[in-house]
Amino acid sequence: MKLMKQRFLGSGSNGTVNLTVEPAGKTEIAVKSAGMENSSSLRREGLFLHALRGCPYIVHCFGEDISVENGEHVVYNLLLEYAPGGTLHDMIEAHGGSMPETEVARCTYQLLRGIHRVHSLGFVHCDLKPDNVLVFPTQRGRNRLKLCNFGLAKLAGRRNDDYGDYHRGTLLYAPPESLTRWRKRSRRSYEAPKDIWALGCIVVEMITGKLMWRVGNTDELTMKISLTKPEIPNHISHSAKHFMKKCLEIKPRKRWTVEKLLNHPFVRGFAVLGVEEDEGFVNPNDYTPWISGKDLFGSSPAYPEAPFREYVLFPMKDEEDNGCRFKFPCGEDLLKQIYG
Repeated sequence: MKLMKQRFLGSGSNGTVNLTVEPAGKTEIAVKSAGMENSSSLRREGLFLHALRGCPYIVHCFGEDISVENGEHVVYNLLLEYAPGGTLHDMIEAHGGSMPETEVARCTYQLLRGIHRVHSLGFVHCDLKPDNVLVFPTQRGRNRLKLCNFGLAKLAGRRNDDYGDYHRGTLLYAPPESLTRWRKRSRRSYEAPKDIWALGCIVVEMITGKLMWRVGNTDELTMKISLTKPEIPNHISHSAKHFMKKCLEIKPRKRWTVEKLLNHPFVRGFAVLGVEEDEGFVNPNDYTPWISGKDLFGSSPAYPEAPFREYVLFPMKDEEDNGCRFKFPCGEDLLKQIYG
């Protein structure tokens, strides 16, 4: 089977994204690609998505592929669901800069469901923002939101050693503790409360159509986030204000967890509706097996010596950690296919 990258959709720090359609023409696939030498982040993303598979609020990954393109360039490809509705950023702009509070609450509930899945498996997304939320229109005229772009995700409790002094994520959605040492002798914190702070920033953006912080240079923005208490919009309901305050607590230990936020009055009314949507609009592709292949997009067979090495992200699953950590065989399977 050969596929063709038909249309360029965009690019980011992890690679370029193109649209393709499988031969039967029934499934549109977004293909995220990077040269093998620069593919470590993309391969990490694939492993996280494989762990998170089956959640209707997280983008589904069909699998991976290595191909040789333009005769010599070895490319790593991640095969993802295509979102015809674009991103949450596009959705905010389509509303003319601000969304009705009921729609914001509906969207926030869906984001919480996705974040809950991430945190329940012991992961931290680390880069939540409207550009990293995909929009899938449903038959009922509503939109299903799904988290995407897990290239910066990490295991909770694990150090940030692979990034050193560089900030992990997007500065505009960063909490104070990830920019400064929160306590003496402590490191910058990239744990679950970081995602909750980012959620608060997203809710502010949905309601006001504006970023929570005015964009300045990096040093000014870092100083502002570190020292300034977030400003909660006034023209909203008491429930919405309280929800935002609990997301944007300066001290991370005072920030509400995703479980508590799911029971907040601002979003609680959508819980029953969310269950109904889960039953009626789960993408059947969410349960397809992981595809680990080669040369789906190449014009010539992939080199036997293609520089792919197994990227083991998780330790082996055991009963003591309640199944929160995994090791997945996709890298090993791909090695067997390449080297026989």
